[in-house]
Amino acid sequence: MASFFDSVKKTVQDVSNKTGDAIDTQKLNMKINSEKKNIEAGYAKLGEYLWSKINKEEVAKDEALQAICNEIQGGFDNIAAAEAEIQSIKDKAAAAASAAANTAATAAGAAFCPNCGTPTVPGSKFCGSCGAKIG
Repeated sequence: MASFFDSVKKTVQDVSNKTGDAIDTQKLNMKINSEKKNIEAGYAKLGEYLWSKINKEEVAKDEALQAICNEIQGGFDNIAAAEAEIQSIKDKAAAAASAAANTAATAAGAAFCPNCGTPTVPGSKFCGSCGAKIG
């Protein structure tokens, strides 16, 4: 009977040791991943620092560095173009909304401010938008 309990005790110790090893391994993997993120953050800082130096022409560029800079500048140019397109879409939508409001106001018999073109309230002496005298 004693050998049975010794066997159970050994099995429990083995499981405990394996669990401890798994926990230790997981902790080390988490530490490795944390260090990798720190390295990536360092690379990003280094890149931003170098980019600022290059733009100020404080660092000479070799061919490889020039190619990387061209890729980055292309990205900035693409972002600027996309932002300009977004603004154009917003401007067109605002103009269409304004035109629709003016059309509706005209259909309702409203007058428009001679200064800013905003529909005015019937009987108003001044524009509610820009304050210009009406009529």
